[in-house]
Amino acid sequence: MKKKIILILIAFIFFSANLSVRAGGGTGVGLSFGVPTALNFKPWLTPKMAMNVNFGINPINIWTYMNLDVLYHFNTFYRAPLYTGAGIKFEINGNSKRNDNINSGLRFIGGDEIFFGSSFSIYLEGAYIFQFWPFTLNPKWNAVLGIRYYLSKS
Repeated sequence: MKKKIILILIAFIFFSANLSVRAGGGTGVGLSFGVPTALNFKPWLTPKMAMNVNFGINPINIWTYMNLDVLYHFNTFYRAPLYTGAGIKFEINGNSKRNDNINSGLRFIGGDEIFFGSSFSIYLEGAYIFQFWPFTLNPKWNAVLGIRYYLSKS
């Protein structure tokens, strides 16, 4: 299983080398699949900085999931921008019979986005999460594959 994931990541990176980049402008709206499965918004703040906002669910425990991240994009030896950043996440359980109705944590993110023309992109993102409410010493991983449509250009 690990070999398949590594091969998919390598193929994703090398495939992205041949595509044009449209980073640094507009507001992206899309869907992410994984944890979280959510509606995604990505407004650009500067040509290299953007926000990443997700509203959806965690399909593992069916809790409402929200996160807000600040991302920094940089170019490497190929033409698709890699990005990294940090943010916060909240999960809320609507079941009032439970004591642990809220989870929150600090996210550290890394990802890559492939642009198709000037309006569409797909992205792969992983997040390392330190849970601070309720506190735990066991960090978690989240990963998503998503699509975006950019509404406007800067």
